[in-house]
Amino acid sequence: MGEIEKKDDEVGIIHLDLIVTGEDEKEDQASVLEALTSNEFKYIITEYLFSHLVEAIEKNKKSFVAFRLPQQEQDYVLEKTQYKKVLQTILSFTEQEEDYDKCAAIKKLIDTI
Repeated sequence: MGEIEKKDDEVGIIHLDLIVTGEDEKEDQASVLEALTSNEFKYIITEYLFSHLVEAIEKNKKSFVAFRLPQQEQDYVLEKTQYKKVLQTILSFTEQEEDYDKCAAIKKLIDTI
């Protein structure tokens, strides 16, 4: 449970394996929450998702598949109208890490939208 991976076979799509196998629903929800608030997930958001957002903005894409949930056979698509909000979230994570060079780059990108 809680596997988060980036597969190379589909560039730009982050595969989230959030399969729950326990019999306790509250325990399963806690496991999913733990995976989504982990440092690994924050890293994926700040690195992979950011680079794909940059590409989408540079290529003026109206949307792109950000996450794939294979067990539900669903894709989470980011629409152009969501780019700024997601960048602000990434900026918040990056500020927590005190990576101010990257913060400046993100802020500059936000200002271009």
